[in-house]
Amino acid sequence: GTITRVGLPVVQTLRDLGAMLTVGTLVLASTCVPPEPGDDEARITGVRARLVAVAQLGATAWVAMNGLLVALVYSDASGSAVGARGFLQEAIFFARSYELGQYLLWGAGLSAVVALGCATASRTATLGALTVVSLVALWPVALTGHAAGTLSHDEAVSLQMFHLVGIGVWGGGLVGLAFVGARLGPTLGTVARRYSTLAGWCAALVTVSGLAGAWIRVPDVASLVSSYGALLGLKLTAIVVLLLAGLWQRRSLLAQVAAGRTQSFWRLVVLEVLVLLTAAGLGVALGRTDPPEGDGASTTLTL
Repeated sequence: GTITRVGLPVVQTLRDLGAMLTVGTLVLASTCVPPEPGDDEARITGVRARLVAVAQLGATAWVAMNGLLVALVYSDASGSAVGARGFLQEAIFFARSYELGQYLLWGAGLSAVVALGCATASRTATLGALTVVSLVALWPVALTGHAAGTLSHDEAVSLQMFHLVGIGVWGGGLVGLAFVGARLGPTLGTVARRYSTLAGWCAALVTVSGLAGAWIRVPDVASLVSSYGALLGLKLTAIVVLLLAGLWQRRSLLAQVAAGRTQSFWRLVVLEVLVLLTAAGLGVALGRTDPPEGDGASTTLTL
């Protein structure tokens, strides 16, 4: 039906965005933002409190979308229209008795813990624990992603998990940084530098996991001389050049931000967005390219 056909990709996208926002803002708050002068270091105050509030919003959306996904995924898998006679009971049975439904419930449960924790958290120790739980909550997302139903299942899902962590911390942290940038005052340079370092490692993680996923699709070393192998090499070169150019430009902008030039901060944000989107675009293009024929060509993993 139309509800499932249209709703499934929309809800899944909103779930992924909620997860990214939750993970990124919690990591940013717990690792990059220092306590404000005069505040108790053990308590969540000021900018960190605002980031936790944003994470709570993202986690709430994450919970809600996971709940809707149970119904929509069951509808898509079974062919039963949402709202049909007996649909609710069937969807509940699916969620309780089948692995795919159970993974979605686990995702909803873990994200609910994060949402409730963000609503009540007042100390940095709790913030650290919630950050860890949010990262763990990405595992059910990896288990239900497009890499889960393929050959080389274990490798593909593990790479997907690394991929999700990198994208979540990088993209969600960028949203959080843009949200609180104007409120950071004299600590803006410090926070921007810490986030930039974190983003650089995330970019490397996303690149390596994406290329490893592409490597799984290559049946043998000889296939590297194929058109797919050539395309893989070209895109690897493009991503490396892109990251190096971003690193060079980032250093210049960070020095300007540290000097108090607010305009340079927004240029840095735009640069990170461009690098993130370009890396994702190259990965998607590679994932949509047919690999060489062979027994080893098994899965698709995209940035």
